[in-house]
Amino acid sequence: PLLVADGQWWRMLTGAFLHYGLTHLAVNMFSLYILGRDLEQYLGSVRYAAIYFLSAIGGSVAVLFFGVPFGLVAGASGAIFGLLGATAVALYQRKANLRSLVAILAINVVISFLPGISLAAHAGGFLIGAAAGAIVIYGRRRSQAILLGLISLGVALVVLTVVGSTVLFS
Repeated sequence: PLLVADGQWWRMLTGAFLHYGLTHLAVNMFSLYILGRDLEQYLGSVRYAAIYFLSAIGGSVAVLFFGVPFGLVAGASGAIFGLLGATAVALYQRKANLRSLVAILAINVVISFLPGISLAAHAGGFLIGAAAGAIVIYGRRRSQAILLGLISLGVALVVLTVVGSTVLFS
């Protein structure tokens, strides 16, 4: 968070592509594969990518506001939790059974409390992913509305980043 406050804005996204080792990378890539393949097929690659990137930034914004100021955060789990949020919206919209998803979410929330894991990134990613997923899924046939909604969400994240880094760390 302090490096972002120092003007290194790119870290809000690039941290999602860094990992603490091969195990961290492997767990995230396996999770991304299991969770992402069906969601990408359902939404399409461009909408899926938009949710992924917005969720990654959403996780970083949550870390900026609620994380440890001197802490280091890396990994794709904020974005992956965003895909989990979008999946929840998709299943809800299709009136599918949410029990399995709730069980997976509950297990991952418990894991989020382990040392060295960012609960803030997971929560922020999930919330932004659910919001972006709702924009995409409920606006399915209205491309302009989807684009406007996703851009608005992105602008809100940028504003929160600027406000958070200047107010919290000045």
